[in-house]
Order: sequence, then structure tokens, then C-alpha cells
Amino acid sequence: MRRQQHDYNALSPDDRHYFSYVRGLAINLIHWINCHYVFEGNTTEDPLTMARKYFHYQVRAIIHYKMKAEKDDVQGVPNCTEADLRRQISLLLADGMTEFAGLSLADLRDADSLAWETGHTLAERTKPLDFKGIRHSLYHMLVLIMATQSAIRLS
Repeated sequence: MRRQQHDYNALSPDDRHYFSYVRGLAINLIHWINCHYVFEGNTTEDPLTMARKYFHYQVRAIIHYKMKAEKDDVQGVPNCTEADLRRQISLLLADGMTEFAGLSLADLRDADSLAWETGHTLAERTKPLDFKGIRHSLYHMLVLIMATQSAIRLS
């Protein structure tokens, strides 16, 4: 009952563990790509920097769209106001996800589209970096253990 009242996503604990695990895999993949590739253009950018810039751009565009929808009086789903969306985003970035930190939602003037042009192309690194995985792997190991325990309880 309490989860349904206070959890806007209404995810079961097992689903929450699963999504945490998959998020860890995705972050690990970004780190692996960072070790093997760079983005070349007017400047050379590493994939972690580009992923962060892309994520920030997408989040800002989604909030911009939500602000426009509310201004135009377009009704959305319950618990999905601009304030709710900003809260969910702040919670997403609150748990130490340093790869995507530094998001500013103060100025959304250039966030009127999800299209993102950089002028960069992906190139293989001449000498790959050592891949060590994500820094908070202990956290994801604990999530995996909890998910395994949940699966054992269900069987």
C-alpha cells in the first residue's frame, strides 16, 4: 500500500533490483567503449564526456517538452508534472552516478528538440585504455545478490 502511495513508478522490489543491475551493465558498457574509442571532430572527446553531454541534452529537452505541454494545457499521466519530473531526475542523479553529474536545468532555451548534432565521428583508439569496469561495482554486486535472493524466494 505504501509503495503505491509514494512510489510514482510502482515498481516491485524485484523490478527495481533488475533495473539497477541493468543500469550498472549499461554504465559498464559506456566505460568499456571509453577505453576503446574516442569521438573526433573540431575537438577530441572521450565517450564518457559525450555520453554525459548527450544525457544532459536529452533530459533538458524532455523537461522543455513537459513545460510546453503544461503551458498548452495538455494533460499527462498522474504524478507527471514538471515538478515531479525534475524530482525524479534529481533522484536519479543523487546516488553517486558521477558519470552523468553536473546537470543544470536552469536554462532550457536551446533544449527545444531531441535531435542532437555534434559534428563528431567515432574512431578507434590507437592504444586502448585498461578497462577496469565501473568504480561502484560493489554496489551492483549487492544488487545482484539481492536479485538472486528474490529469485530464490520466488522458486
